[in-house]
Amino acid sequence: MKRIIVLSIFILSFVNTFAQEKQRSAGVFFRQGVSEIELNYKDNKANLDDFFDFITVIKEDSSLVITKLELKASASPDGSRARNQQISKQRIASLKKYIKENLSVPDSLIVTTNKGIAWGKLRDMVDTSHIAYRKEILDIIDNVPDYVFKNGVIITGKKKELMDLKGGRPYNFLVKNFFSDLRSANLLELYYIDVKTLQLMTEAEVVVPTKEVMILEEPLTEDIEIEEVEEDIEIEDEMIVVENPQLSNKSPKKEFPLIALKTNLLYDLALTPNIGIEVPIGEKWSVAAEWAYAWWSNDSNHRYWRMYGGSLEVRRWFGGKSNRYLTGHHVGVYASAGTYDVEFSNKGYQSKFSYTIGASYGYSLPIAKALNLDFEIGVGYLAGEYKEYEPKNGDYLRIATKKRNYFGPTKGQVSLVWLIGNSKNKKGGVL
Repeated sequence: MKRIIVLSIFILSFVNTFAQEKQRSAGVFFRQGVSEIELNYKDNKANLDDFFDFITVIKEDSSLVITKLELKASASPDGSRARNQQISKQRIASLKKYIKENLSVPDSLIVTTNKGIAWGKLRDMVDTSHIAYRKEILDIIDNVPDYVFKNGVIITGKKKELMDLKGGRPYNFLVKNFFSDLRSANLLELYYIDVKTLQLMTEAEVVVPTKEVMILEEPLTEDIEIEEVEEDIEIEDEMIVVENPQLSNKSPKKEFPLIALKTNLLYDLALTPNIGIEVPIGEKWSVAAEWAYAWWSNDSNHRYWRMYGGSLEVRRWFGGKSNRYLTGHHVGVYASAGTYDVEFSNKGYQSKFSYTIGASYGYSLPIAKALNLDFEIGVGYLAGEYKEYEPKNGDYLRIATKKRNYFGPTKGQVSLVWLIGNSKNKKGGVL
């Protein structure tokens, strides 16, 4: 008898392992504070059209069966707790209404889930962004409860801790740059399965005789009654912690390095190709290296534009309103070396390697999600030797050799900066 039970359980386990439901999802976007579906907002129409077309294909395929259509709605942290719960419920109602109006799906297959605040998606977005204080933000999301009550009053929680972090600057950046995408954490999820697999599961379940299971001397598990508790209750002299179950056991992800590639647009305008790389060291320091190279010549017209060289710089950052790495005010010290040969018809200048050391000040302005415009000037000391010459009868006659010892402006940049690395964000849509 025991063999029958064991064999039946084995069959069920085997079938369930290979009979996993397949899934198809579509993301739906909402404006801030809006619960009605707007087809002309972002990719809503395309996402829903593709999703409904797929459902039509599933319904017309006799080998497939729809097992569940789940509607998930959520909200961003902005707004009150009650308002977030209300807007999430209203968005579920809008999704359900839209489904009923456009699809013929039995009510028994429709399941709704109110996810509340989309902390999980916010965590993923922060973890794969360049925002400053990223470690602190992730620590709050991972370890601070959603809400902490005392005497029936919310005294702290994830949102409050984020708002208090660094005077609220990171939170304001999240509001402006992240929360709009959190309102897209609303999904239509379709689950379907192969008919033959479903039949096999049903037959396997029949194999297990009810009375054989009933003769077990002791139950494998005990039924535990759980009383439902109203959300708004009077609490006296007691502290309650409300956790987000999706995040409570989530360990922080590994961090990936961030680098920036850049080019000095002033050099580019002067037909001098150049490239730079900058790497942050912590939140307030960075190291940058740059290289420029040009080798243009026109012997017949006695025109030469040849130069190459590089520089190293250490910067101290003071941040800015955007609160992301390599953004805002910065000062630095730099050293550079280079050589040139420049001639325009009548006179030319040829330099051996010249060397510069100096101090710089600049401001890096964010102009797009991963692009900055960096303005910088530098003052320092330049030393080197150069020759003046004239082209004559196909030769180049040296006029003079001079040494240069100069103190003053030695650096000027307007650089386009591309922040790269650790960027794995993906937009919502039909999966």
